[in-house]
Amino acid sequence: MTIRRPSKTAAPPRPRGCCRLPACPLAEALPPALPAIAPDSPDRFINRELSWLDFNSRVLEEAANPRHPLLERLRFVAISSSNLDEFYSVRVAGLIGQERAGIASPSPDGRTPSQQMAAIHERARSLIADQHREWHTLRRLLREAGVCLLDAVGLSEADRTWLQDWFMERVFPVLTPLAVDPAHPFPFIANLALCMALKLVREEDGGTMRALLPLPPQVDRFIRLPSPAPGGAAGADRSIRFVLLEDLIVLCLGRLFPGFIPAERGLFRLIRDTDVGFEEEAEDLVRSYETALKRRRRGRAIRLSVTADTPADMVGFVAEELAADRTGVFVVDGLLGLSDLKQLIVEDRPDLLFTPYTPRFPERILDYGGDCFAAIRAKDIVVHHPYRSFDVVVQFLRQAARDPNVVAIKQTLYRTSRDSPIARALIEAADSGKSVTAMVELKARFDEERNIALSRELEAAGVQVVFGFVELKTHAKVSLVVRREGQAMRSYAHFGTGNYHPITARIYTDLSFFTADPGLTRDAARLFQLHDRLCPAGDDGGPGLRAADHPPGAARPDRAGDPLRAGRPSGRHLAEDEQPGGRAIDRCALPRQPGRGARGLRGARHLLPPPRHAWPVREHSREVHCRALPGTFADLRLRQWPPAAQPPRPGLHFLGGLDGAEHGLAR
Repeated sequence: MTIRRPSKTAAPPRPRGCCRLPACPLAEALPPALPAIAPDSPDRFINRELSWLDFNSRVLEEAANPRHPLLERLRFVAISSSNLDEFYSVRVAGLIGQERAGIASPSPDGRTPSQQMAAIHERARSLIADQHREWHTLRRLLREAGVCLLDAVGLSEADRTWLQDWFMERVFPVLTPLAVDPAHPFPFIANLALCMALKLVREEDGGTMRALLPLPPQVDRFIRLPSPAPGGAAGADRSIRFVLLEDLIVLCLGRLFPGFIPAERGLFRLIRDTDVGFEEEAEDLVRSYETALKRRRRGRAIRLSVTADTPADMVGFVAEELAADRTGVFVVDGLLGLSDLKQLIVEDRPDLLFTPYTPRFPERILDYGGDCFAAIRAKDIVVHHPYRSFDVVVQFLRQAARDPNVVAIKQTLYRTSRDSPIARALIEAADSGKSVTAMVELKARFDEERNIALSRELEAAGVQVVFGFVELKTHAKVSLVVRREGQAMRSYAHFGTGNYHPITARIYTDLSFFTADPGLTRDAARLFQLHDRLCPAGDDGGPGLRAADHPPGAARPDRAGDPLRAGRPSGRHLAEDEQPGGRAIDRCALPRQPGRGARGLRGARHLLPPPRHAWPVREHSREVHCRALPGTFADLRLRQWPPAAQPPRPGLHFLGGLDGAEHGLAR
């Protein structure tokens, strides 16, 4: 037998890991091979905005999960709608600003702002249709389960009588009907406001008038009717019934416009631009923010949603008066503002909700009789929220506030709740004569006004309030307690990945790290001094602040390959709210570089997964394994990879309260 060697030019070499398939009669039916994408081509990236919309679609998919209770499925519809509102008011508003400014710089995936806008609108319309499809399905299932949203035709005489009395008592005093004519110009419509547009005919002479009726946000949109009287159909006394506020207003229009007959009506909802800039060189930072927040309330119209039964001339009139672009007008065949569906989630139907999860208090602190300082002195403590209670953080600060040996408390505040127990502990500590410093971040989006009010409340109680760097956002979550113990001073620190917010701590997966390590507590002290501009960002031997200058997940990936070259396991595990952007991805996944692979959890991703593109980008991205896990809890941020270190330390772990997006790492 003669064996012939194949010619060097007979066929190109196959990429490593590929095999030759036998001839198949169905081969002609297979789709053609995907074209090759160069490793430096923008086609290897997914557009950030479109990826976010895909993530929000996955959130909506949870609403279709039959294993979830009905009201929890409804919650996912409301969350998806609320997410989309914020996406338009911030991300889309930024793209519109670029478009109007004539900026044509492409995104990492090669799209101009105009191209991104066109794709976003198309994807958003599909998402909105899916949201309403899920809502219609859930409305039917909820009705079968005894939670009903009634139309006007489904109301009994007793229901109508009760509603009219309720309207006159609670709705009529806060409604403000507005005529629109040459003497009454088109009024200001607030962001996310629902407004009824009317064409009225005067009974006396048949003259017409346009009018607007903003729905008051102070009144719940879903009005709960009283339970039916006992003695009706079996199970009727258990039913929960709601009526829409706009349906009630339609029933009572005669009381609002006496002498007029409503000829036409429609409902619209406006989303405004909330992505405003702040003057970083202002002499008074707080006053500058207050001025900017007033401008944000009057931001330009970004998206105008109207109901399908709104007459076309009325839609044109409203769009023209609001200066809304026609491409941003969405005609919706259904309910506007699905984020309000959360009002239908009632606590008296626990059978339609998830079984409540009761977090456990850390046993280590209980072993020391609830003494946080004694437990931390014995050993560092890591607490995983929400599986372990956030109350341990509150107790740590409350104990510090009431301990006569504590001399100083320093605290960062990014987002917190109304009537915050963290703020109350700081005020209690200041009242007892302790030195208390609070670093309040004013750039917490949509919480700026609350943080300004909080800072004034703290200052009035004697807390020293600082606002950190003007050009940077302080996203760190740190508490520092200085305590007198014998003849020495000992510092205790808490580092967290989540906000000091006891409500969101019940649903966000975050980590708390308590320590009395002198190096780490010294770093915490330097952090607060940096905010006061009292300490240069030099190196005094502390490990933390030096690493903070170089985000480990993006700027120093080459060190992850050192263990592999030394014969030890290598790689990185990144738990992120959002996958890093283009340059950071390249650092994590450069082809054929040992140890540069990464695994992660994220909401939005920016790198094409291997099955969706061909060689050689497959080699580029196959080392990055991503999984999206929308569910009951969310948002853990954790970075880990083995460095060039010896056992028993198998790797370094980095905790952070920020996602991997490049704009966050940069500011």
